Amino acid sequence: MLLVLSPHLDDAVLSASALVAGADECIVATAFTAAPAPATRLTEWDAASGFRSTAGVMAVRLAEDRAALEVLGVKGLGLGELDGHYGPDAGRPARLGAALAALVGELRPRRCAIPLGVVHPDHVEVRTEALRVARHVEGIEWLAYSDLPYSHALPGAEDDALAEVCAAGWEVVACRPVISPMRDAKRAALACYPSQLRALAAYFPSASPAEDDEHYWRITAR
Repeated sequence: MLLVLSPHLDDAVLSASALVAGADECIVATAFTAAPAPATRLTEWDAASGFRSTAGVMAVRLAEDRAALEVLGVKGLGLGELDGHYGPDAGRPARLGAALAALVGELRPRRCAIPLGVVHPDHVEVRTEALRVARHVEGIEWLAYSDLPYSHALPGAEDDALAEVCAAGWEVVACRPVISPMRDAKRAALACYPSQLRALAAYFPSASPAEDDEHYWRITAR
């Protein structure tokens, strides 16, 4: 069984559709799925996504994600933490780490794929806490996927993230870049995220979410 850790509702589909769709059994666990408080200010990202207030944002995004994962034929679950763009939370990393440890202990996946952690602080946090868990479990193959669209849109950012992982005491070996044989399925899955595609187009106008090749690395402890 493959467990894919996704920071936000769309990251696994954006960055690892080939891996997800090619697995015999797969669960996508998304870290940041909690709804913000009603009075939370509207963020720039949510505004670019077409929302006029934070009310109902996560309900829409959860529905989009369910539809996308259904297209790829995989299961999804949420870990219930709050997206970092709604404000800082000093206790979040510890809670997330505990939740990831419990999830890996319960599911005992054969492989676990995590974000490489390119640029975005939420992605870096998921990577960091996942690698803490990886230090204490055996029998799991750990993979990292490159965070799209950041890794393609920001030259050098992917190399910086790889250097951070190596500096933390891990060896990374590139797998052959994956050109998805299920490109049509990825397009169909991404089409289920109209709100996020709108924001991506605003922030990354040169990105091609369905066409960008996916990159993976195997991660082992030194």
